Amino acid sequence: MPGLADAISFLIIGYLGPFLGKLSIAEVMGDIYDDKVKAISAISSIIPAIGNIAIQFSVLSFLLKYLLGDISFYIIAFSCCIVILYSVLGGIRAVTFTDILQFATFGIFIPILALIIWKSLDNTNSFVELLNTNQLFNYRELSNINNPKVLDAFLVFLFFLIPGFDPALFQRISMAKNISQVTKACIITAGVTCLVYLCLDFIGTLVLSEGIILASEDVLQEISDNYLG
Repeated sequence: MPGLADAISFLIIGYLGPFLGKLSIAEVMGDIYDDKVKAISAISSIIPAIGNIAIQFSVLSFLLKYLLGDISFYIIAFSCCIVILYSVLGGIRAVTFTDILQFATFGIFIPILALIIWKSLDNTNSFVELLNTNQLFNYRELSNINNPKVLDAFLVFLFFLIPGFDPALFQRISMAKNISQVTKACIITAGVTCLVYLCLDFIGTLVLSEGIILASEDVLQEISDNYLG
């Protein structure tokens, strides 16, 4: 459910009327307030961007090791340099092309992966039994205020519901021709986001129905080894 709030936040962004004609959210904040706020906004944008890039490099290193076996640090570093160079030299066109690939990955591949895992099950009885017996899927728990997980999920839901203009998102919004195009794009994005989250939930439930309990860092390895071979 917190993931669905992420989709709703895109709808809020689409109907708030984003600032077009600006290069960054820091520039917008500077026009509204002053240069100090502009500097704070810029720094606040850079710090999480560094973290996001680090996550991408971590996933890249995992994929290279999975495809090529044990590889040296220099190969991973070289691959990271390629990512940086194509962004710097290719500009917004290169980044937009990457977005298309990401859409194909998350919007098309993940639903197909869910169907592949579903087809690989020997029978669906364990899946149905899990939905009927496991407390994780008891919808009545949503109204159980004594369950600490409900409060945690609700707070995370509210946090994800807050619209956020990170540098990458603002850059893509600033490419729009007008507000109407931004609104349509956000509606489509919200729909695709819901689909992706539901498919990920479905995949997790299928894996759990087979009695497989994994640490978060082992999920991708398990799916790659047992369902994509």
